Amino acid sequence: MIEYIRLGEGRWNDLVEMSKNGDVRLLLPTVVMLELWSGKSMEKNKTEMETVKFLSIFSKLNLDEDTAKLAGKLRRENQIDGFDAVIAASCLQEGAWLATLNKKHFEKVEGLKLWVK
Repeated sequence: MIEYIRLGEGRWNDLVEMSKNGDVRLLLPTVVMLELWSGKSMEKNKTEMETVKFLSIFSKLNLDEDTAKLAGKLRRENQIDGFDAVIAASCLQEGAWLATLNKKHFEKVEGLKLWVK
């Protein structure tokens, strides 16, 4: 997602088009928004406005108790970073595919479906 916001290109173009066509539903764990908004590029007003528009196409996934429990288990068992554990747990809870450039961060998580183009 970050490559799409920064460059307007990358594999996110495919997902955005698929979403516009109704072929997929885009989900976004709110922890990803935290990571996104903490980036230095967000200091630019234009980037902030474009990001708000871009994020509007996503259904947001808030961290609930069940997801937090699963994320804790994933972190403990797979030694996966806290935020990445929440992202993985959110996908598992929803039965969703995870689109990421950081495949290495998530490939240890059993049952997690990675979208790689």
